[in-house]
Amino acid sequence: MCADSRTSGPYVSVVLVAAMVMPWLLGLADREIGVKKQRFRGRGWAIFALFGMFAIGCWRWVEHEQALTMLQQTQVASAPVLRTALQPYPVNPYRWHAIMETRDFFQTGEVNTWNPSSPVAIESDARQNVLFKPTNTPAVEAAKKTLLGRVYLEWGRWAVVRDVGPVAIPGVKAPELPPGRSWTTVEFTDLRFMYSFMATRPTGRAPLGGWVYIVDGREEAGEGLGSSQQRID
Repeated sequence: MCADSRTSGPYVSVVLVAAMVMPWLLGLADREIGVKKQRFRGRGWAIFALFGMFAIGCWRWVEHEQALTMLQQTQVASAPVLRTALQPYPVNPYRWHAIMETRDFFQTGEVNTWNPSSPVAIESDARQNVLFKPTNTPAVEAAKKTLLGRVYLEWGRWAVVRDVGPVAIPGVKAPELPPGRSWTTVEFTDLRFMYSFMATRPTGRAPLGGWVYIVDGREEAGEGLGSSQQRID
């Protein structure tokens, strides 16, 4: 396959459904008119599905490479870009969400490969689409060493970890501490899922996010992934 299946999910689904449903419908028609049942019915449709998936994957790969070239040839961020990622919009094959990392911040934008020469083929508002890298506090360092933190950072290629203060984790009871002690919440998010198609922004509650309670900047006191409780110590 020429492209990640995430970039062409709806189109591949249509091809697969057609390959499964059409032989069944044709079989019903054959029985109605008394045609003898064929051996290996649907083999042609299975071959069609394989070629269709391959063609869709190649098409999306070409669009991805064009979007990447357009982005590399355009000055979007106000600082040198260290790495870039393009995330697909499942329905519109020509629209891509761009993520760029610089030394101090992340810059996002939108790329449209339908008309590369258009003035709005690449859109990015530097005032609204910049996320400065969070401060690396002792609580953040402690959270990265927890089980959730280690697994999340291994999976999250565009992970952002920040200390959000004493904010309750969804579904996980906040620590009850004696006077003189404090707790904070460290949030894990991945910028690959923080764009408008997901109905969220980097400043809002993230899909596939993780949270860890850290007490006194060093001790784990509970963690959560999404809206479900994972553990309370």
